[in-house]
Amino acid sequence: MGARIFLFAAAGVLLSRVAIAEKINVADTQPAGIWVATARGDEAGADLTMTDIYRAVAAVLAEHTDLSVREESFAASADVLGRCERATRLACLAENAAPALFLVVVGYYAAGAGHASVSATIIDVEDALAVERREGGDHHADVEQKILADAAISDRVEVENAKAFTVFFEKEIVGRFRPLLEKKGHFHPFGTIALEVPPGSYDVELDGRVVGKGGAEGTIVLSGVRPGARKIAVIDRQTRSVWTDRVDVERDRLLHRACTLSEAPVAADVSWPSQAIEWSGAGVAVAGALLSSYALLASRGQSGIATCIGERCAASPWFVTFCELGSTPRCQPGGLRVAPLGFALILAGGITAAGTWLDLGIERLPWLPIAIGVAAGALGYGLSVALEPRILTEPR
Repeated sequence: MGARIFLFAAAGVLLSRVAIAEKINVADTQPAGIWVATARGDEAGADLTMTDIYRAVAAVLAEHTDLSVREESFAASADVLGRCERATRLACLAENAAPALFLVVVGYYAAGAGHASVSATIIDVEDALAVERREGGDHHADVEQKILADAAISDRVEVENAKAFTVFFEKEIVGRFRPLLEKKGHFHPFGTIALEVPPGSYDVELDGRVVGKGGAEGTIVLSGVRPGARKIAVIDRQTRSVWTDRVDVERDRLLHRACTLSEAPVAADVSWPSQAIEWSGAGVAVAGALLSSYALLASRGQSGIATCIGERCAASPWFVTFCELGSTPRCQPGGLRVAPLGFALILAGGITAAGTWLDLGIERLPWLPIAIGVAAGALGYGLSVALEPRILTEPR
């Protein structure tokens, strides 16, 4: 008995901490549409407006599913309604609901004495369109009946205000509508992660992407997390100390982790290599610019490469070698071209420095801008030599 009391007390403490925690919603939602069927003037029958219905449907779907109703879809349904015949209205609405995956149809009629009579229907748009294709693509009564047969339909009830409608719709979502939503994995599809941290200010990363900030209350809750293996990181915004873990998120389950941040700051691991790479790359680019400028502007040395035999001369490379810039009496064909080498250094150093300075999320791979820079430099040298002009030397 004492053990049970302890477990209940521990669970109560955990739930109370989660309740007051800072929440970060990372859910990726799918589109849904909504249409309200009502007779003219009936919306005045209760303390319930069209906007109340839209907000209630959107809030309940956000709480229990990964479906999101956008206000523009609500407004667009009124335009579609004018193009749909009454006898085949559901098939017509489903055809125009794309890209929505589900269509919520709310019936709303006056019931007298300040009450409204409401009902709700949820249609799987993909299934409805499949029915229509099987029936030859035409809107007719048989298509409408088959769509209704596959849909989830509530009873009609009386409500007096927005709160009562919300209670009604939520009851239907978690009850009568649940099998249809679960069939394709839309009912409670997410897991939740509760992170216990010392009160402070933290960046929270999920799978390498910053998803939010928090920590003032000592607990950060990540909601809307897709099931599967996930990597979490919590980084102190002041000291840059870090806590990381890999967790298996389960659907409709709460996962709790206590975060003990490391004493070694994250920034210290990556800042000085990044700065060294950045400045080294800039230095290499400057050296390349000076080298290519000198090679293009300086006169050749005592003798160029012999390309003439008697009075017949062949065209020699325009870019000089180190030998030709020196004082060697006679240079042999071949050798490293000075100006193309300078071009290569400019590309390699410049790309390395720019890639590190821009910090495009590659701080964990400091060698990547170096590799890209070296590859670009090698390509630049090869193209410069391959495309260089030729000059004729005089016979000697």
